[in-house]
Amino acid sequence: MQKYLLNGFEVFKVLPISHEILRKKIFEHYNFTNKEEDTLSTMIDTLRLYNKLHSIEALALAAPQVGWEKRLFVCADLELQQRKKAKYIQKVDVYLNPEIIKKSNDLIVSKENCLSIPPNQIACVMRSNKITMKYYNLLGIEMVVEAEGLQACIYQHEIDHLDGINALEKATSIIDSQQR
Repeated sequence: MQKYLLNGFEVFKVLPISHEILRKKIFEHYNFTNKEEDTLSTMIDTLRLYNKLHSIEALALAAPQVGWEKRLFVCADLELQQRKKAKYIQKVDVYLNPEIIKKSNDLIVSKENCLSIPPNQIACVMRSNKITMKYYNLLGIEMVVEAEGLQACIYQHEIDHLDGINALEKATSIIDSQQR
């Protein structure tokens, strides 16, 4: 994992979609060492700072995107973001060993940015509008969450990263935002 300084904070370099680690399925992981807790903290800083300083609308980041072979992702608390109409990410949640246990047949087109694909590309992907996801929190407690709309699409996108699948592969079309 390659780090660099961004506005005085250590952040990770986000890997491009062509990187081999983003093509691998990542398997379960449960226990964290102190060093891994530091890595997780840097990953959260990476998500927050990429949004703040680069005006990138990324609301989540999967561990493989920064070269960390752990089955986890971090995601902005979307409800808090919307309630506070926050410009920057306020709170980040950690999802360890996430697994979708139920998907609706109701599909929607999700227009997806991704920190690993070129910033001018938006992948249009068909996603389930509602999902139920099981995951573990950092205390090792199994959690179940139901998500709908944008949040459901984000969870599906991040789990795809953990399974070695990227949004460009699943896209029904790709929009070049520079040509809009």
